Amino acid sequence: MGYVGSYIWKMRQKIGHDEMMSASTDVMAIRDGKVCMVFNKDCRAWCFPGGHAELGMYWQSAARKELFEEAGITAEDEDLTPIASLSGYKIVYAERDPVWVFSIAFICEKFTERDFEDVEEIAEKRWFDFSEIDSLKKSAYAEAIWDAYKKYVETGKFQQVVFENGQRRK
Repeated sequence: MGYVGSYIWKMRQKIGHDEMMSASTDVMAIRDGKVCMVFNKDCRAWCFPGGHAELGMYWQSAARKELFEEAGITAEDEDLTPIASLSGYKIVYAERDPVWVFSIAFICEKFTERDFEDVEEIAEKRWFDFSEIDSLKKSAYAEAIWDAYKKYVETGKFQQVVFENGQRRK
């Protein structure tokens, strides 16, 4: 779904440019030692497929929707493993529409793939070797997810990422 008609768009029609909060999801699709990333036009950086939930969705349904729209990847709920929560991150769209994001990041290693649909928001989709990820120009949010993933792999524990005053708490 594009921006027009989305829950965020509907809320913007009511509250204008005031700050708001939103639930979102991000997914790291992993295959053969490679990770799927998308170049997000808004961020002008590489990100993991993800976005805001719509009314009536649950975490996995929102993750599946975004993974399909932004990367052309279809997965089942049981194939999405939550690895981290992210909170306190502020995104400012169109340089005046602030949204505070509360998100769950997932990994997914079982899926099918086809062409992606979201050419409005996504310029490119690419599979990167794990060794390439650190050197990519990523959004601060994608950087936090990547770091949480590495810590998750190291510890086997769900990670909590907190942003305060625009900075990630270490």
